[in-house]
Amino acid sequence: MSRDATIRFYDVSFEATSIINLEVIESSYQSGDYLEQAVLAELRGETEMSILKKSLRISEENVEHLYRLAETLKELELVAATNELEPNFEEALARILRDHGPVRRVNLETSRFALIANGEAIPEPSDSLGSELVDLLQNIREDVEKVIDQTEQMNEEFRNTLPFVENGGFAALVLSGRSTFPEQVMLNAQVVSDLKAFYDAACLATIAATMNSYPMGLDWLSTPRK
Repeated sequence: MSRDATIRFYDVSFEATSIINLEVIESSYQSGDYLEQAVLAELRGETEMSILKKSLRISEENVEHLYRLAETLKELELVAATNELEPNFEEALARILRDHGPVRRVNLETSRFALIANGEAIPEPSDSLGSELVDLLQNIREDVEKVIDQTEQMNEEFRNTLPFVENGGFAALVLSGRSTFPEQVMLNAQVVSDLKAFYDAACLATIAATMNSYPMGLDWLSTPRK
């Protein structure tokens, strides 16, 4: 990979990391925090509608963050696919990915909350990070797209729920378990958490491969001097 391509790859990858950490994760937490505040407000006999609308607005904004993350990952895939990687880096990454233990991918079919509620065991992680760089990046993007789908579904249920709790009753709806909306909220927390864990593992694998192959491909960097 040329110097210009390497710099571009680092630039875009750092942007992706900023999006997932400073926008996606933060927005997910803020939206969930407002939901908890809404429940607490009703328990205290206070109005909660304005708090719920803040939660929904932030969750809708998070979908936009996730779409940006997916587009950023597509650009990373393009850079990786259209530039010849340094052979020592490729070899090191392939070995690290091959030897890496199983990881948990985003799964919209299995809710760990539902399994716990039914007294069932939670399956052990069984997926792989990938086989090489482009495959790894594609896996991350596919998981981001799954989180987008689930978040949009949750937000749709959120919008449909608001008219029914306009005069109160949100806490009862959440705590009674008689609505699918709380289940969607808990599933969203699960998939966002799994996405973050998978992304972090992928980053660590590429960093380790870079260190294993250094300075090959980065021999144009200046060395520290006293």
